[in-house]
Amino acid sequence: MVYCARTGITLYPMNIQAIRTRPLLPPQDDLLAVIAESLLELPDRSVLAVSSKVVSIWRGRCSKAKENAEFEDKDVFAIAESELYLPREMTPYNVMHTIVQGMRIGSGGVDLSNGNGYFTLWPKDPDGDAESIRAFLLKHYSVKEVGVIITDSNSVPLRNGVMGLAIGYAGFLPMRDYRGAEDVFGRPLRLERTNVADCLATAAVCEMGEGGESTPLACISDIHGITFSEERPTDPALCLKVTLEDDVFAPFFAHVPWKHGGGHKSK
Repeated sequence: MVYCARTGITLYPMNIQAIRTRPLLPPQDDLLAVIAESLLELPDRSVLAVSSKVVSIWRGRCSKAKENAEFEDKDVFAIAESELYLPREMTPYNVMHTIVQGMRIGSGGVDLSNGNGYFTLWPKDPDGDAESIRAFLLKHYSVKEVGVIITDSNSVPLRNGVMGLAIGYAGFLPMRDYRGAEDVFGRPLRLERTNVADCLATAAVCEMGEGGESTPLACISDIHGITFSEERPTDPALCLKVTLEDDVFAPFFAHVPWKHGGGHKSK
């Protein structure tokens, strides 16, 4: 918190520090040891962002790729991982759209970049992995309140480039709820909520990078308005995920000729 005497305004500058580590090596490596050797101290009331790729390597979610692997090889894994998918040939720019673990992501979250010749798949239980990392942080750094987000980059409609996505989280409430409050002119707010988890993920991914930076971790501190908690919300409006049927973009999703992938669960 910084108070500006000239304007009389209190500012809340958030700090994001990308953490360089040694490369984690597929098919499996010790993420917790890498965190301990790369992050010398962790401020209380901070959030550690962790790339989903290094979580997958930690959990052994890797498969050796053949030389000169093609899209078709990647698609086999993407279909197996996805609840729903849209075949690559049905989309512009040769992209496969998929729904995995209730999230829209490209190619089932399967990636070959920074994998040293391995396909890395998404973590099977990113929320559980975030909880496990958080438990390690609480013990190793002797902090009292800390959060964790498992991040990946994702493209969004009508925008170039990628942004951050929190595919898993632990230790804080993912939404900031403004319902029942008033705006600056006293108008009551009925629907407004801020997605804290994805906002933090986007900021972290911007610092962590997409190439050869070797910074799969980012420490986020001095976060204004975050609520640290071990509890998870029960109000659907305050949960991170929303079902396809209840999503505000349901009219778009409903008209897509989705196919069922290996992750689909019959009702």
